[in-house]
Amino acid sequence: DESNNIYYMNLIYRKSIGQGDEENSHVIVLLVYGIAKPGPVITEELVRLLQRKLLMLPLDALSSVLNKNPQYNLLSTDMSFINNFSRRLKEIEPEIESVDSNCVKTYELPSHVEDPLTLLLMFRQNICGSTFIQLLHYESDEVDVQSSDMIEVNTEDGDIVLNGLPGNEFCFFFNSLGLGLDPAAQHVTTLTNQGRIYSRQAGSGIAVIQVSLLHGSNLASRICVGKGDKMLDTNLRVSKEYISLNPNVDESKEAYKLLIKVTNTTVDIEAIQKWVYLSLCQVLAAYTIEHHRESCLHATSTVPVLSSLAKGDRNALNQLMPGLPPLEDMMTITIDLPHPAMMKVQSKTRLQATSLATLTLDLTEKAILSAIFNKSMRLPHDGIEIFRMANAASRVSVTRDRILRAKVVSFENGRVIRDNHVDSPEYVCVFGLRQSDGNAINSPQHLFFKEIHVARPETSVFTEVLHRIKSLKPALFERHMVFILRVSRQSRSLMTYNVSPQIWAAMKTNFNDIEGELSKAEEARREHYVGRCIDQFPFIRKKQQVGTPSVSAAEPPPQNEQLPKEEPPPVTKGPVRRIKRPTSMLRPKLIGKSVDGAAAQAVQASRLRAKTRPSVPHRTSISIPTSAAAAPSSQKKQPKDKQSQQKQRRESGQREIVTRSIVQSVPAANLLKFYRDLTAILKEASESHLSEPVLSQSILQYVTHAYFASIKERQSPLMLTRLISTCCGSPICSRSISHLQCDNEPSSMKSFLHFLTARWKASAIQSPYPQFVYLQKDLLVSQRRRVSIMIEVLMTWNRFAKCYIFHCRAWLINSSDNSKNPMQLSRVHAEQEAAAIDAIASNFMSQLTLNSQVLNFAGSRLESAATKQDKTLNTLALLRCTFQRFSEEVQLDYCIEGSADYMLQRRFVAPSSILSEELIENYDRTKLFEHFSSSGESYKIHDCSGDGEKVFVCRMLKIAGLSCYVFFAAHETVESALEVFTLCLTKGKRADTFVAVEGSLFAERICDVVLEYSMTAVERLFTAAASKMRNDHLWKRLGSEFSSTFAVSELLLDELWQCCHHIDLMDIEPRLRALLIEEENELQLPWDEIFKSFDRSPLFHCIRIARGEEINWVVYSREYDIFIDIVSESVHSSSITQKHFRRVRLLLKDNFGEQITAKKASDQLLSFILNWVWEDCWLDGK
Repeated sequence: DESNNIYYMNLIYRKSIGQGDEENSHVIVLLVYGIAKPGPVITEELVRLLQRKLLMLPLDALSSVLNKNPQYNLLSTDMSFINNFSRRLKEIEPEIESVDSNCVKTYELPSHVEDPLTLLLMFRQNICGSTFIQLLHYESDEVDVQSSDMIEVNTEDGDIVLNGLPGNEFCFFFNSLGLGLDPAAQHVTTLTNQGRIYSRQAGSGIAVIQVSLLHGSNLASRICVGKGDKMLDTNLRVSKEYISLNPNVDESKEAYKLLIKVTNTTVDIEAIQKWVYLSLCQVLAAYTIEHHRESCLHATSTVPVLSSLAKGDRNALNQLMPGLPPLEDMMTITIDLPHPAMMKVQSKTRLQATSLATLTLDLTEKAILSAIFNKSMRLPHDGIEIFRMANAASRVSVTRDRILRAKVVSFENGRVIRDNHVDSPEYVCVFGLRQSDGNAINSPQHLFFKEIHVARPETSVFTEVLHRIKSLKPALFERHMVFILRVSRQSRSLMTYNVSPQIWAAMKTNFNDIEGELSKAEEARREHYVGRCIDQFPFIRKKQQVGTPSVSAAEPPPQNEQLPKEEPPPVTKGPVRRIKRPTSMLRPKLIGKSVDGAAAQAVQASRLRAKTRPSVPHRTSISIPTSAAAAPSSQKKQPKDKQSQQKQRRESGQREIVTRSIVQSVPAANLLKFYRDLTAILKEASESHLSEPVLSQSILQYVTHAYFASIKERQSPLMLTRLISTCCGSPICSRSISHLQCDNEPSSMKSFLHFLTARWKASAIQSPYPQFVYLQKDLLVSQRRRVSIMIEVLMTWNRFAKCYIFHCRAWLINSSDNSKNPMQLSRVHAEQEAAAIDAIASNFMSQLTLNSQVLNFAGSRLESAATKQDKTLNTLALLRCTFQRFSEEVQLDYCIEGSADYMLQRRFVAPSSILSEELIENYDRTKLFEHFSSSGESYKIHDCSGDGEKVFVCRMLKIAGLSCYVFFAAHETVESALEVFTLCLTKGKRADTFVAVEGSLFAERICDVVLEYSMTAVERLFTAAASKMRNDHLWKRLGSEFSSTFAVSELLLDELWQCCHHIDLMDIEPRLRALLIEEENELQLPWDEIFKSFDRSPLFHCIRIARGEEINWVVYSREYDIFIDIVSESVHSSSITQKHFRRVRLLLKDNFGEQITAKKASDQLLSFILNWVWEDCWLDGK
C-alpha cells in the first residue's frame, strides 16, 4: 500500500439466504490479512474499484447478449438492474455529477398533427433503422387488454378511436459495446451522418428510452386515427416551426405532447436525447409531407395562363399546382435536419435561356425516369407535371419532336412555346401532387421507406389492432415519392423525398453528367464568341503579328535594314589535346584538278588515315598513361603510383588481347570451331593472368561483357549466345507446366508466348529451330556492368493429357568491365552491388510463376471477349477450363503473392429460387437467351460466345473498388439452370482482405462482396427479363392470340394494367368525353349492347370483368395492337339507371409514338360507337 506494507487478500463468494432483496443474495467478501492496519488505498480505493468492476460485469454481459440478439426478452431482474444502475453507481462514486435534468424531456407537437398514432409508428420505424437503437422486449406487469377494448370503429362514418397506447410498444433501448475499434471500420447503420456522430458521442453502455403520448398533462386515452387531411389552409410560406417540435411546453394547453424518458447506465444522456429529438423531427417532417400531399390530391385547381403574374410568384405557382410552394419549403427545411430520405443536388452554372427546355427534358427523362425504371423513358408520364414560369405562367407539356428536339406546348391553347433570351423562363417539374392511381413510380422497390411497418399479428394484441386499422384504412400506412426539379438560367436543383439510395445515386450521377456536358458546351460557345470579338480589335491583331516568330516567304525583309549578327556562345576551352601523328601514311592518288576531283581526293585521304588509326581498345589503353602523365610532377615521383600505373597497363594489354581474339572468333563457320576458340582463349587468358591455370570470376565476367559489347549493334547469333550462357551463365530455373485443355491450337500457344514476352518485357532472338524460342531480358545495363537473362522456351503436345506442355529454362549472365571504372571498388560497394543484382534477379524470378501467368493469360482473353467481339474464341470452354484448373483457394493464394491480375468465381442459379410463380410459368431458357440476343442493349449485356455455346456478359461493374465482368451461360446438365462466372480484375490487389459493408455488422472479404453483388445483379437481370417475357406473353394471350374459351381473371387484368403505359383518352378526344359523360342522358345509349358488339367486329374483341358494383371492359384493337380499358358503374336515380364511366384509358406496350397511336385509337373507337348508334337509329326508323 502507500506505506510499503505487505498484505494478503482473498475473495470469498457466498449466498445469503433469507434476505428480502433478491438482487443482493449473492455476496463476495474481501478478506485482507496483514501485520499493520490497511490504509485508504485498500479500504477505499480497492473496494471502490472492485465494486465498480462487479457492477460493470453484468452490464457488459447484458450488452453482449442484446448485441447478439436484439429480440432477447429481458427478465424483470434485468430491468431492475438497469433501473437501479445509476443509483448504485452514485453510491460507489459520489463525486459523479448528477444529470437527472436530462433524463426527461417533453415536446409539444404542432397543431396540425391530429393523428399521433401514425407519427409514432413512423418514429418507431425510423429510429429502429439504426444499429444501436432497437425495440425493447421485456416482461411487463401491465394487464392484458383485449383488442375489442382497445379500438372503437364507427361503422357509419368510418371513424376509428384508439383507447390509449401500450407503453411497451414504444419502449426502446440503446446498446453499444464500445470495443474501441476505428469508427470508420465499424459495420453499423445510423441512417444519417449526424446519427453516426451521436452514436460516437453516446459512448458505451445501455440506455432505455420510453416514449409516451400526452394530451394536456395526462396520458392520451382516446386517439383519433386517420384525421388531419385538411392542411392546405396554411400560408404560402412554411416556417421551420411548422414542422418542428416545441420544447417550451405549456402544461395547461390541450395539445398532444411527447414525453421522452431515458434510463441511463453509462452512456451520455444528452447525446441520446439529441438523437431522439433528431429522429422525431425527421418523422414529423415526413408525416407533414405525406399528409400535405394527401390533402393536395383532393384539391381542385384551374390551370389558366396567368399572364399578369410575375416570374417566380408563389401565388401563381400555387394556383397552377395547389400546395406546391408549401411543399417545397417543407422539403428545403427537412434537408437541413438532415433526413435520410430527403436528398438534393444543385448546380449553379449560368446557361443560355434557349437551352432550358432541352435541359429540362434531358434531366427529367435521362436523370430521373431512367434512374427509376433502369431504362430509357420518354415524357409525358403519368403524375409528372411541368410548369413554365415567365411573363406568362402556365402548365406545359415538354416532349420530343420528330428530330428529338424539345417541344414545349401549352395546355391552355395547344400553342407551341419557344424560349428566348427576353423571357428567361424557369421550368418546374413536379411529381407527387397529382392523383396517380397505380402509378409505377410509387412501386415499393423504388422507395426508401416502402410502407409503415407493422409486425406480425400474432406478436401482440396491439399489432392485431394495427392490422385491423390497416385493413380499414390502408392509405394511412402507405409511403410515397415526391420530387421537384427547377431549371433556370442561374441554377438547376433536384429535391427528392423517399427515393431509394440506389436510385438516388443513379439520379445524382446522371444529373451531374448532363450538367457537366452542358457546361462544357456552354464554355466552348463562350470561348468561340470571345474569340470572334477579339479578332475585331486591330491592335490585338497587330501584337499577334509582331509576336509571331515565323515570317512568310512572300514578304521579303526590307533592304535598308540589316539583320543583326548572331554571336556564337562562349566556349570553355579545356587542355590542348595532342594527337600522335601516325608513323606512316600512304600518299593519296591524284584524281584531278577539278572541284569534284579535289573532293574525291579528300575522301580518299580520310579513309587512309582511318586505316592507320589504332583500334578502340588500343586507344582506351593509351588514354590511361596519358591522363597519368598530365598529373602533377610531385605525384609521378611516388613509387606506389608508378606501380599502380604499370599494373593497369599490363591488365589493359591482356584484356585487349582477349577482346580481339573473341571479336575475331565470333563470326565462326560453325559451333564447334567457336567452342574450341573460346576454350583456347579462356585457357590463354588464365595462364597469362594467373600463376595457376584457373580462370578467375572477374576475367570470366570481362570476357562475357566483351562478347556482348561486340554484338550490341548487330543481330545476336543465337547459338553463340546460348553457348556463352551455358559456359559463363548461372542456371536459375527450369520449369514445365501443362496448358489449358481448351487451348489445343498452336495459335493459342503463340499468343501465350507473345503475352509472356510483353509481360516480361523481353526481346525475342531469331531461332533456326521452329520448336525452340529464345528470349533475352536485360535487367541491368551500364558502362561497367551488364546483367541479363536468357530464356529458352519449348512447347510440345502431350497426347495423353491432350494439352500443350510449356517448358522453359533460364540463365543469369552477369558480366563486368573494370576498365570503364579505373578506381577499385571497396568490399562494401561490391556487396551492395551484389545485393542489388540479387534483388533484381529475385524480382524477375517472381514473374516466372507460370501457373499464375496461365491464369492471367486466360483472364486477359476473357476481358477482351467482354469488351469486343472475338469470333475465334470459345468463351464458355475457356471459362469452364480456367475455373476447373484454378480453384478459388488457389486463386486467392496467387492474389496473396501478388502474381495474379484476375480472379474467376463460379456459381449456379436456379430460376425457381429467384423468380415468382407467375414468372416461372413462362420461363424457358432457350427463349430467354433469344430475348437477350435481340434486346441485349436494353439490359446492358451482349453476346460474347465467339466460337462456342451461348455466353452473355454484363457491362463492367464497379464493386468494392474493383472492376468486374459477369458472364452467364446454360448449365451443362440441369436443363433450366444457369452458370454464372464473375471475372474480377484485381490487378495485383489482394482479394482476401476484409472491407466494411454498409448495413452489415461484420466485415466481409472482398471476394465474397464481389460475388454477392454480382449474383444480385444477375438475379435482377433475370427477373427483369422474365418480367418482360411474361408481359409479352400476357399481351399476346389477351390480345392477338385471345380465345373466347380462355378464362380471364381479375389478377390477369391487374397484371396487364401494371405492365403497360396508360393514356387518358378523355383528355385527348373531347368528342369521346362528351359521348361518354352525358349528364342528362338524352341519348340513353345501351352501353352493354355496344360493348357486346365489339366481339362481332373483326377489328376488336372485348373482355368483361365484374368488380363488385363496377364493370371493367377491356377492348382490344387488332389493327393497332392496343387495349382500351373502360371502367363503368351504374348510377341509380329516381327514374332511370344510367352508366357512369369512371375511367377510359389507352394501354400501350411501350411509350414510343404514344400520342399518334392514342389519336388513331380514339378515332377508331369513336367511329365504331357512332356507326353502331347510326345503324341502331336506322333500324328503329325502318
